[in-house]
Amino acid sequence: MIASMKRVSADTERLTRRNMKDCLSKHIQTKCLEDPAFARCVGHPRKSMIHCIWYVNRKAREYIEREMKDNDVKPENGVYGSDVPDDLCYQWAVDYFNDPNAEEDQEKEEKFVSKPYIGKSAKSTGKSKAKPKPKKESVPKKMAPQKVEPEKSAASEQITLGGFVMPEEKAG
Repeated sequence: MIASMKRVSADTERLTRRNMKDCLSKHIQTKCLEDPAFARCVGHPRKSMIHCIWYVNRKAREYIEREMKDNDVKPENGVYGSDVPDDLCYQWAVDYFNDPNAEEDQEKEEKFVSKPYIGKSAKSTGKSKAKPKPKKESVPKKMAPQKVEPEKSAASEQITLGGFVMPEEKAG
């Protein structure tokens, strides 16, 4: 029972909705003290307070949608809202821990996406593919600018920067 209560406290610290998490965690901890069988359910590895809150939120959404449908009320701008009794939220929290197959505890399976097989390249298999044709030059060879290489002084075999002679080379 104590381990279940500690686990609920640790899970609750990670949640951000302060009012809801505090109320639900206190209720679950009280139930753990009252019922050892319930405390074992709370201690299940797949169960957590985060999933409990998701479960309560899902149930509350379903409850409000059903209530609005029964009263012929349509959501304004796609938004709907209503009040859910506290006792009902507490009961949903208890139901979550008692439900071994809760939707929130199920791991989502990744959908298989088939991809085409890309075999070895043509060079490694010995087959040859047509070589791409070289591009034609748009500027005739006669008109193409020629590179002018800077002259190297015979005295020093140092590289010059863009044809500029360093001051030391001018003196020497």
